[in-house]
Amino acid sequence: MPSGVRMTHFRLPLRNGYRGNDALPSVWVRIIDVRDRPCCSSHVKALVAFAVTALLSACRARADEPLAVYLKVGEVKNLCADEVTVCPISAFTCDDPKTAIIENGPDGAVLKGVSQGTTLCSVMGYAGAFRRVIRVIVN
Repeated sequence: MPSGVRMTHFRLPLRNGYRGNDALPSVWVRIIDVRDRPCCSSHVKALVAFAVTALLSACRARADEPLAVYLKVGEVKNLCADEVTVCPISAFTCDDPKTAIIENGPDGAVLKGVSQGTTLCSVMGYAGAFRRVIRVIVN
């Protein structure tokens, strides 16, 4: 018999309270114990664990990266209409206002390129519902 396989003897349930051993049929059941069977070598398990960890850490790093928005000097981009962020926005700021600024426009917040360079801007929803970081690249 292969390893991890064993035979067990079971008696079928009693009927009408009768306990005669000879009158009740019995059955042999083949039980396969999968815990005893190796599924793969330890090297393969380690490789799979490493791959899963690397994949999860790569996904997490990408989610934290700011969204890149490209503008020309003097160009204005509506953040709500262009679906850069969810609206309405309650607060906004840019690290370098000499490069780009966010202002209130007639249709919501607008991002304006002031001079060439790169800066990070942040927009926040009401009551801190969300925060979106935007990398603004002005050419």
